[in-house]
Amino acid sequence: MYDIHCHLDHPSMKSVLGNISKDKIKGLITSGIEYSSWTDNLKIAQRCPFNVSLGLHPFFVKEKHSELIFLKELLKDKNVIAVGEIGLDYYNDYVGSKELQQDVFYKQMIQARELNLPVILHCRKAYDDLYAILKQIEVPALIFHSFSGTEQDVGRMQEFNSYFSFGFPIVNINNKKHKRLVKLIPKDKLLLETDSPYMIPRDEMDKEEGFSSPSDIGLVYKAVSDVLDVSMESLVLQTERNVKRIWKDFRELSN
Repeated sequence: MYDIHCHLDHPSMKSVLGNISKDKIKGLITSGIEYSSWTDNLKIAQRCPFNVSLGLHPFFVKEKHSELIFLKELLKDKNVIAVGEIGLDYYNDYVGSKELQQDVFYKQMIQARELNLPVILHCRKAYDDLYAILKQIEVPALIFHSFSGTEQDVGRMQEFNSYFSFGFPIVNINNKKHKRLVKLIPKDKLLLETDSPYMIPRDEMDKEEGFSSPSDIGLVYKAVSDVLDVSMESLVLQTERNVKRIWKDFRELSN
């Protein structure tokens, strides 16, 4: 199975790095989302066969960022396969920085286009403004991380080469929205993730507190296979094909 979005630089992951279950994880993308985490993720990828995405998450957009110059150089590293996660977030405390978020997002989209890299997107309560920027800049592919938009957003984002990723929220038996959304996604545009350690499979009693890890990805695959009424084997094969369509040289863990 592939986990296309996690954060292995988080302190809670130190004990996980050497124990990621190879019988579950075939490959993953670890994401650096602020200046202090970019080089940490690259160092991890030097030691382990993991893929990396780097970007300035909207949570960390608080002023004009000269770090974007540094980011562009790091994006040229051989283990970096995407820009992200980047995007827009207008939820509560972040709504006051709308214009700045848009400016920083736009600049990172330009970097992705110049380097011919796919983009991993974070979007919350901002799909109209996100769409307006995406219309201006074409990149090889868009991956909507932990997608939680509307049915209408699914439709209009397919105007681009968009993929939609789902994580632990779909494990929640009461989460009808995500179960409805995953049925709308074309099977060749579906990806799965943990967003570990930040997201937790809350229906799992042993995960009510603490952190998750990429080795928990099987919970997501099982939940999605049940919702779509397909076998785990066919879902694993489909998501692998989808990953390989975006990234032909996706690094994998050796058995």
